[in-house]
Amino acid sequence: MIEIQLEGSFTARYKERSMAKMKKSPICPLVRDLIADGTIKPEDPILVTRDGKEVFNILPASYWAEYDYIEDDRYGPRRKQFVEFEGFEK
Repeated sequence: MIEIQLEGSFTARYKERSMAKMKKSPICPLVRDLIADGTIKPEDPILVTRDGKEVFNILPASYWAEYDYIEDDRYGPRRKQFVEFEGFEK
């Protein structure tokens, strides 16, 4: 079981690694980074906690990596399919 700890609203931590985001949940990008560098596997269960309390249901890392949770003033919080940015065309 992989435990991701939320610190405030904008920071997620796994051991010494952390990710901070202002307009979207830091959980998903952190999990994608951990999978990409081989620290965790897509099938590993993820437990998200804040102050030692479970925040979300336990889900596989692949679920968290597949989405982003974003928030804006117009639509409020929502889940979106993750699309990797490949840069601007020249």
